Amino acid sequence: MPVRGPGRGLVGRPRRGSQGFRLDVTKRVCVCRTRTWQLRCSGESVTAGRHHAVHTLASWGVTAGDPACAALDDIALVLTELLTNAVKHCRSSFTLSLIAHRRAVVVMVSDEDQEFAERLEPPPLAEAGRGLQIVATVGRQWGQTAWERGAKQVWCEIAVPEGSALADGCRL
Repeated sequence: MPVRGPGRGLVGRPRRGSQGFRLDVTKRVCVCRTRTWQLRCSGESVTAGRHHAVHTLASWGVTAGDPACAALDDIALVLTELLTNAVKHCRSSFTLSLIAHRRAVVVMVSDEDQEFAERLEPPPLAEAGRGLQIVATVGRQWGQTAWERGAKQVWCEIAVPEGSALADGCRL
């Protein structure tokens, strides 16, 4: 499956140090927990998706005192940026997936737009166009893949400190 990382064209398999993942990021590292939502193509879905994801993380044990709690603001920011982009490009609905690993959370948003998201370099006074720059800065890595039916999936991996309750569901 082709992978597109930040600032790159379509590539085959990611090279060592590449920002790309294969489509099935669940095989890359131990997956502890996953959750997926189908959201309407509406601005209200940005708030709803962020709310669902943050509450799911809390149900997985990411509460005050858990080391991963320190990453919640970063996760919420990435969620906001990726969900906002999906709302701009969807036609009927889009999918939000949350994947917890021992030391990372992956946020994935799949929309119906066949065009890959582009990381822009807007002028300093521009009011928009910095979403993927924010995602690239906050996340450990990010990228996008071709998805079913010609659409795309944009993802970001956010590091979480060791010792989080997120690792409790892991079998390895």
